[in-house]
Amino acid sequence: MYGDVSYVQAGPIQGFPDLRPAARRIPQLSEREHQVLLLLATGGTNHAISRRLGVAEGTIKAHVGRILLKLGLESRTAAAVTAVSYLNPCPCAVVSTGMGESNRLGSCITADPVMPKV
Repeated sequence: MYGDVSYVQAGPIQGFPDLRPAARRIPQLSEREHQVLLLLATGGTNHAISRRLGVAEGTIKAHVGRILLKLGLESRTAAAVTAVSYLNPCPCAVVSTGMGESNRLGSCITADPVMPKV
């Protein structure tokens, strides 16, 4: 129940991957990989991304594979979450507890979000 939340702690959660190292590697991606990652973060399928960028679906699959490899991630979901966190490093510096109170989150994933526009 939301009203029972007394605080939210930033950073890795036990049992879940720490995505901060992956976010720090995003600048190492090529411009096209940045574009694919951005579209992936919006929920785009390989087919939709390939149509948007005007390339074959297999090309997008190859880009996604390289993105996962370069970022050290195991899933496109982790890549999408990493991208969103990178683009919005501290979108919710204050989190509502549902009881009329708010709590500050800890440090952001990164303080320098820069990704090229698609």
